[in-house]
Amino acid sequence: MRVAYVTSHEGFVGGGEYSLFDLMTHLPDDVEPVLLAPGGGELTRRAEQEGVEWHVAPMPPIGWRAPGALWRWRGLLRGIRPDILHANNSRAAFYAGMAGRMGGIPMLFHCRVNRPDPKLDSLLARLSRGVIANSQATASRFGRWSRTPVWAVYNGLDLGFVEQRAPEASRPFGAGRLLLMVARISRLKRHDIALQVFERVARQHPDAHLVLIGEVDDADWRAELGRRQDGMNCADRVHWIGGVGQAELARWYANADVLLLPSDYESFGRVLVEAMAAGVPPVAFAVGGVPEVVEDGVQGLLIAPGDADAMAQAVLRLLGDDALRARMGEEGRRRARAFTIERHVERICEIYRQVTG
Repeated sequence: MRVAYVTSHEGFVGGGEYSLFDLMTHLPDDVEPVLLAPGGGELTRRAEQEGVEWHVAPMPPIGWRAPGALWRWRGLLRGIRPDILHANNSRAAFYAGMAGRMGGIPMLFHCRVNRPDPKLDSLLARLSRGVIANSQATASRFGRWSRTPVWAVYNGLDLGFVEQRAPEASRPFGAGRLLLMVARISRLKRHDIALQVFERVARQHPDAHLVLIGEVDDADWRAELGRRQDGMNCADRVHWIGGVGQAELARWYANADVLLLPSDYESFGRVLVEAMAAGVPPVAFAVGGVPEVVEDGVQGLLIAPGDADAMAQAVLRLLGDDALRARMGEEGRRRARAFTIERHVERICEIYRQVTG
């Protein structure tokens, strides 16, 4: 079976691209992946290194340029001859769905965002042979009005890079507590709340540090966060690390005491699984798919969205109770095994067989 994976992003914009890469590079031998992207970037480069064939597929913003782009898609698909088109985001689903209709090729829309799109959702559902949602929260985006099958399939992660890393004998910043946040720097991720939480925590833990890992999506927002940090008494204990590779990320997970996730929305929450696999209990807002990943009071603590005070109290509770933190860490390691890449690939391939059978 030949599957064309379609994305409108050339690089790793967020968790969706990492999940796509993991899927493409862990398929069984009877599924041959081909990647279609609008140009070359980090995603296409790494895919090529893993032996995945890739092609340029035009995906301009949906509008007057779409018909010309779709004309080029016709020739592209004739040459590639895929059995299935697997679209990784909305714009990709539009182009793959329209081209698939013209060429008689079924398209699956892998939806990774739980926020509805009133302008596109109905059309994308009609163009799709089925919708794969990364959580029940995302599946609910399509509601009861859609006659298109919707399958909730949780993201699968290759967790070896965090599971096998032991804490260092000499921890970063000495013996102080380490709070970790892993998220691209955008307004939706709410780093401002992480700063508020840390300011409250730092009053009781003067040796604590906050480490923020992630690429800058919004430079203006990053500058605003820097100004807020400058006004904090604990500003010298806030560390912006930027984007890091897996080895460096595993190092921070191995030495963290708590993971913070104060996002306004999370369709799934990939970093929650990574943290749990490393034995780090998360403290997160109960939004989107987060309650499906973390059981409140078992692997971590979930907080009402936007409540920085309650999040700070939850962090203080964990930092003040080593036994609780250790117990949640062990429960997290067990829970993380529910989200392995092997389980994910097995379920996706079942859907492929269902669609082509």
